[in-house]
Amino acid sequence: MDLDKEATNEDATIAVMVNEMEKFKKYWKLQYMQICFPVIFDPRYKYKFLEFQLKAAFGENA
Repeated sequence: MDLDKEATNEDATIAVMVNEMEKFKKYWKLQYMQICFPVIFDPRYKYKFLEFQLKAAFGENA
């Protein structure tokens, strides 16, 4: 489902929900980075794993 398309939905409940999902998506990106920093400093994890996770979560531009 495309959020941009659903943001203009006639049903106000869906439009509000899409707006809240966009806010969550924005703040989750910030939180995701805070979660990743301890992984970088833990020698048991490799940078490649972190890179893989970021690309999986945010696409190739992560």
